[in-house]
Amino acid sequence: MAVQKDRFFLALNTIPEGEFSEQFVLDSEFLAQENPFELLGGELTVFVEGVRTEDKFQMTFIVEGMVDTICDRCNTPFSLEVGNEFPLSVELTNAEGQQDGDEEILISRNEPILNLDDLLFEFAVLSLPMRKVHEEGGCLEEVEDFYRSQNQEKEDPRWSVLKQLNTENQE
Repeated sequence: MAVQKDRFFLALNTIPEGEFSEQFVLDSEFLAQENPFELLGGELTVFVEGVRTEDKFQMTFIVEGMVDTICDRCNTPFSLEVGNEFPLSVELTNAEGQQDGDEEILISRNEPILNLDDLLFEFAVLSLPMRKVHEEGGCLEEVEDFYRSQNQEKEDPRWSVLKQLNTENQE
């Protein structure tokens, strides 16, 4: 699936000193671009809140919304509510091009555009929980039955002997 690149960006040179905020909506087409992450679609809103101090930008990306994904228990699609926050520092420099670090991105003053496509997709993926499952009772009935049968406590024979000794001592 071909997704238009450079859909989301911040023109850093147009952001005034002080606090600023932006909002981006990630649609199903954007979220479903990389299948290995089991994002089938959905709609997320990303709020960007930040402060500009000269050439430095301290930003927080707040991700909220619903994504369509695959249940880890029954392997069927379902909608999942997600939300998370991600801090990011950006600095305008005299260096050419864009240099990405773990928590800071350096961008040339000559091209002060921060492309957010990859960042927003990463934030969407990182907002997914480690284990994605339907709410209780939401999976296929046969999967629910199997899951319940596996989670029933089965008495360990080693402990049953100890329990019997404990019962005899109480008498």
